[in-house]
Amino acid sequence: PSKNALGHIFNAYPSPTLIHLKDPISIDIIWSITSIMMEITNLTFSLDIFYNDDSISSHTWSLNILVTQPKRIIDRLFYIILPFLVIFISIQMGILLDTKILIDLVKNPKPVIVGFISQYGLMPFLAMAIAKIFHYSPLYSLALFIIGCCPGSGASNQWTLLFDGDVNLSAVMSFVSTASSFVMMPLYFYTIGRIYMRELSISVPFLGLLRSLALVVLPYSIGIGISHCSPKTRSIVQTLV
Repeated sequence: PSKNALGHIFNAYPSPTLIHLKDPISIDIIWSITSIMMEITNLTFSLDIFYNDDSISSHTWSLNILVTQPKRIIDRLFYIILPFLVIFISIQMGILLDTKILIDLVKNPKPVIVGFISQYGLMPFLAMAIAKIFHYSPLYSLALFIIGCCPGSGASNQWTLLFDGDVNLSAVMSFVSTASSFVMMPLYFYTIGRIYMRELSISVPFLGLLRSLALVVLPYSIGIGISHCSPKTRSIVQTLV
């Protein structure tokens, strides 16, 4: 620069920093930022340069930072083993299903309708209410809203079995809610979800939904087939469970 700079002021939290330079050609400053939770945040840097002729040059930079959980070996192993474990358990649960009860649920779908209304008529709005009451940030509000719009998975059937619930109804609801999610999730995301999309961009994980649907239908179908071909396996699985 043709003018000599008397000093540089970096405005950054927690307080501005004044640096006097003899040669204003370049400057290197390193900040160490530590996060205590997963979050998205914005850092804004403001640089004011004061010259000896009383003129000021101001510059501002903005940086978006997304804090994610570090990938550990145990996490990778968990994600590799989990699908096989879910498939194995789902096949066992398919063996325990009673085809007569499943047919009755199809003929008299009142329990399924109640479950569907609770799933897609209550949970999304309940999630929004919780986020509003506790003043969650846009990121956490969006995450909670997505959870409220998500269908039931195979894990819900396993919990139903553990607590001696109606496994047949749970299995049917998992199929219905997952199949309906291809319509209901985009519907919610691009209508009510626009409240959060003003600040954050989201997309519907159609591939993940298809994978979830396959994890519900295929293992259960295999289990039903095994139970039909070999009825003795039902009593064996009941003993193991």
